[in-house]
Amino acid sequence: MKTLLLGLALLLLTGRAGAADGKALWVRDCVACHGMAGNGVGHDGQRLNPQVHQDLGSPQVQARLSDRMIHDAICGCTMMRPPGHRSTLSPAEVQALVSYTRSLKRAAAPQPLR
Repeated sequence: MKTLLLGLALLLLTGRAGAADGKALWVRDCVACHGMAGNGVGHDGQRLNPQVHQDLGSPQVQARLSDRMIHDAICGCTMMRPPGHRSTLSPAEVQALVSYTRSLKRAAAPQPLR
């Protein structure tokens, strides 16, 4: 019984660490261009191509992007490749960034009453 409880505790801690790792990676590797909220207001965000860059917190953008598309952008499989990430991020780190990018989704703005 103690072994089972210990195993469950480790599972819960591992899950929380994964989410924290995504945020830490975001701060380390992404925030300079994409900003903390993913809306491109980082200090280097002005250099992003506005035709390629998207507000990653936007519900519309989140609905349009699949996890695979986010993964491929992070890994450099698209024209949106962040500099230098292809060889520096492990598969687990890429997945943590995909998950964190999903967590940036804001609630849709309420529609006015007609």
